[in-house]
Amino acid sequence: MALTLLTQTYVAAWGALLPVAALLLFRRRLPRRAFAASLAVFLAGAALYAIGLLTRAEVNTTKAGSFLSGGWQGFSGVGLRHAARLVNGIDFRPAYAAGNPAGEVWPALSWAAVIVLTLALLAGLARAVLALRRPGRERRLAIVLLVWFGAPLLLTSIKGAFDVHPHYLLLTLPAGHLLAAWGMKRNAKRRREGTQRDAEEEFFSLRLSASSLRLSAFLLLALIGLIFAHDLYRANELVARQPTQPNFDGWSLAAAAEAGHALRQLVLADAGPFPRRIVAGGDKALLSGLSATDVQPVRGVAFPDFVLLPSAAPLVYVYDGHVGVPSWLQPWLREEPALTFDDGKRLGLARTQPLLTAAPALVETLVGWPSDAGLTFAGYTLTERPDGALELITAWRVDELHPDRGLWYVAASYHLLDAAGNLVANVEAQGQWGHRWELGDVYVERVTIPGPIPAGGRVEIGLFDSVRRVGYTLFDDGTATGHYVASAAAVAQPAQDSGGDSLTGCATTRVSYAIMMIMNAALAPVLQQLRAGLEAQYGDRLDRVLLYGSQARGDAGPESDVDVLVVLAGEVDPVAEIAQTEYLVAALSLEHDLVLSCVFLSLEEYYDEADLFLRYVRHDAIPV
Repeated sequence: MALTLLTQTYVAAWGALLPVAALLLFRRRLPRRAFAASLAVFLAGAALYAIGLLTRAEVNTTKAGSFLSGGWQGFSGVGLRHAARLVNGIDFRPAYAAGNPAGEVWPALSWAAVIVLTLALLAGLARAVLALRRPGRERRLAIVLLVWFGAPLLLTSIKGAFDVHPHYLLLTLPAGHLLAAWGMKRNAKRRREGTQRDAEEEFFSLRLSASSLRLSAFLLLALIGLIFAHDLYRANELVARQPTQPNFDGWSLAAAAEAGHALRQLVLADAGPFPRRIVAGGDKALLSGLSATDVQPVRGVAFPDFVLLPSAAPLVYVYDGHVGVPSWLQPWLREEPALTFDDGKRLGLARTQPLLTAAPALVETLVGWPSDAGLTFAGYTLTERPDGALELITAWRVDELHPDRGLWYVAASYHLLDAAGNLVANVEAQGQWGHRWELGDVYVERVTIPGPIPAGGRVEIGLFDSVRRVGYTLFDDGTATGHYVASAAAVAQPAQDSGGDSLTGCATTRVSYAIMMIMNAALAPVLQQLRAGLEAQYGDRLDRVLLYGSQARGDAGPESDVDVLVVLAGEVDPVAEIAQTEYLVAALSLEHDLVLSCVFLSLEEYYDEADLFLRYVRHDAIPV
């Protein structure tokens, strides 16, 4: 039962098939009824899982093809390398401490130790495989060691969107050492050659041989330990001189503790759900360990020219402190004091609050065109620099999460065309995998386009999937169009500041992006309380909560209602849902002196393309 639940809930749980195979081998030692019942439950779960795969056969077939053809999903040698290094210690060679004069003796001894342990591991694996042919204790031992060593190795050998971290290979550490020891162990059984030996002489020779073998093994292991201790000492010398490395890997304990403390203080400065998102190099396990907090690294953000502004919870940025936060981002990213380390490295830290409560302006021109990718082109700022180049800042909001987005890599496309429609410049843009999107998040990108715009020319802004090689459609009031056109008339005058960097032509006194898209910051607490109440009421049935109408468009008056669309999974009875939420809606309306108006729809109804009302709702709606 436990294995069945594991395989249905964990992304790499197919590795549990190895223990299942082991259970099949040992089936004769298990109670028949319990074994049959467990196997039946497992097969039933596997059948349900197979049915689920068939419901998205086209997508899963594409994934399988990518896996088998060596695409971005497939087998990787990373797991094998890490599993081997835990036994042979190859990472502790003096080469790790590059620049340390170690002479010629220690590197030679280090390589010899690595080779000996590698050969011992290979011999142990070969011996375990051969032992499978012989019934008895050795075969049982071989099965245990091979499964113990092989299951985590296979799990870490798959590359894809949800990689299993090599730290899982620490599970293989005892098994790898046992296999290496088995490979070094001499077979105590000696075949008799037919000649008669004196029993006393044979007993003495066997004892002498065993004693010599134990002494040799002890001396060999002691020598290997001495070699590795020397190499580790040399490596520590290097770390002391260079306490910080890229992606938080290989840091000194003192530097890592200082950085981890600063991260923890910043990440926990606001209340919110776990894990806390953080834009930083390094993997989840490493960053969570440093900060002693459950954090989730945000991938695919190229600070400072492609940034994420969150919708629901604060976001922490970690970057090169020598660069700092550029002036055009300073209204949204609050810069914290940087950390300086002994090697001269500076760790920059900044935090951005959710857009739901943001005040500064985000872009000059508001657009609000949705796309069939689920991203809405919120707006842009186009500025001509003194050198004639164009600085373009675009904002893209995540409004829908399509089921097939896992294989999408969506990026903006920027084309500068002349009056005849000829391509003058094609600017490469950053992109993001669809499986990393979260509703309401806004991606902001800054690019430089060789300019100026030719007379009668224009800048075309669109969306493109570089993996599937397809373009996405933008919708202007429900009318499909391939791209948005920005003409020379849209070019703003460059803003002047002390740093000489363009502020995107937006003054912070302009109507803010958050106000235009969510009415004003005073409405944010009401919507947050409403969503919290709906989550408590419906739990997993609650698919999304959307603000629409005049409040979302930014043209609401003092007496305007607050129109909210609530989308639920399963069948929905609007009358019953209104009755269930009547107390919550009434209490919030009285408390905040406004009129909340909730409309309830099922998920199936929400995606009805024929409904004109819903088309307008999807165009204007803002996720709550």
